[in-house]
Amino acid sequence: MRAVLDTNVFVSGLLVKESIPDHILRAFIKEKFVLIISLEIVSEIWEVLNRPRFNLKKHKILEIMDALGIKAEKVTLPTPKKKTPLVPEDPDDEKFLWCAEKGKANYLVSGDIHLLKL
Repeated sequence: MRAVLDTNVFVSGLLVKESIPDHILRAFIKEKFVLIISLEIVSEIWEVLNRPRFNLKKHKILEIMDALGIKAEKVTLPTPKKKTPLVPEDPDDEKFLWCAEKGKANYLVSGDIHLLKL
């Protein structure tokens, strides 16, 4: 099984123990599925997890970032040629769609309303 996880899954998984996102992250760490990731997604995860409002411990952030570097399958996203965004409400979310397509993901896991309605 191959999956792309939206940044909100990482945040929720690290903040709320025994939540569905927490179980998803644990499954990734145990290599129960192949996580597909891009540099753009890794950058966003790093930036969001380091926001002061989440008050996450540095060792937790580094632990998940290390796992991404070691266990996740990396893909290079294409430069979009379309002028019309795939996700007009939040064009930033397009990286998850491109990553899923490029990495041949079976699933794109997100709590983002803009992605869920696609």
